[in-house]
Amino acid sequence: MLHDVVEDSDVTLDDLRALGISERAIKAIDCLSKCPGEAYEDFIARIHPDELARKVKIENIKGNLDLTRLARFRKKIWCEWRSTTSRYAICLATWTRPGASRVKIQ
Repeated sequence: MLHDVVEDSDVTLDDLRALGISERAIKAIDCLSKCPGEAYEDFIARIHPDELARKVKIENIKGNLDLTRLARFRKKIWCEWRSTTSRYAICLATWTRPGASRVKIQ
């Protein structure tokens, strides 16, 4: 959940530094924090070069694709989940191929 803290709250990267979070983790958290107005394709491309951020995003995607957690969700969230599934699948498929560098998402 730490990977979402900057994007989803008022916590800043400097706040994390003050708490003693390592610069390596802060760099990954920065990569994993989608900027307002940023296209999903650009967000994913920004994550890809950072090995730690990429590993965290892959595990996050796997968790988001876990259907067992959807039993708690309402229909609206289910529809949103379905609309992002293909983007997640593309990321996982692309990032697990050797030499993958940029993901084209449509």
